[in-house]
Amino acid sequence: MLFTDHAHPAWRANALGTYRFWRVAGVLADALGLNATLVAAAVLTAASGLLAARWITEHRPGTR
Repeated sequence: MLFTDHAHPAWRANALGTYRFWRVAGVLADALGLNATLVAAAVLTAASGLLAARWITEHRPGTR
């Protein structure tokens, strides 16, 4: 049973996402080391932010 089974339904998706992120980060830390894991998390976070910013500006309602 996952801890997310005990989470309130309104924030269960966030709890599951956080759990999965840290599980993957743990696997990366075991395989590559802590420094490489932190760099990978930083790069992925920056890349997702840039992609989101680009998508939001390209698809803003009322603009061409």
